[in-house]
Amino acid sequence: MTHRFFIPLVLGALIFPLTAAAQQKNGQAKHRWVNPHWLGKWELSKTINRAIGFDSEKSREGAVFSDYPTSFELTISPKVGEGMKRETFKSYREFFREKLNHRIVATGLWKTHFGENIDPGIEPNCFVTRNGRALFLWVPVPYAILYGGKISFVQGADAKRDLLIIDFNTFEKNLKGKIRSVDTVVYRRSK
Repeated sequence: MTHRFFIPLVLGALIFPLTAAAQQKNGQAKHRWVNPHWLGKWELSKTINRAIGFDSEKSREGAVFSDYPTSFELTISPKVGEGMKRETFKSYREFFREKLNHRIVATGLWKTHFGENIDPGIEPNCFVTRNGRALFLWVPVPYAILYGGKISFVQGADAKRDLLIIDFNTFEKNLKGKIRSVDTVVYRRSK
């Protein structure tokens, strides 16, 4: 009777490492909550921001931020917390859980560029968190604990037409993912 359970168990143990390895693409991890299409290089799209109404001073009235990344590159680590100091990861995990009711679902690097002569002191280590079905992208900053916001992906007809939308407003009503704010910015893949 025990041999019937032994064979599937051994077969499962042999297949699991193969499927885990197959889930990695170009050194990127495949996480359940992180869309692999997010990964790569992105740039601010003035044309698309104009098309959805976020291009003028009037449309940005009441915005929390005046500057947003003009471009960035996003990569995800194969394991959550990999590449970070253990204490840093643990303290942010507690912060997300206790203060925001978010769960960390992935970590990696978010290398941001803000334009000429602008360096806001943002570290590239990033966290992807989940609250309900909404996903958020964050980086630690020395002056405000975190910088980032709600992230959404729109798949285009081809990869060149994909969009990544980030709402940088992190007030409570926005953190719950219920509404968009005037701090919403649209990015397209870098050419």
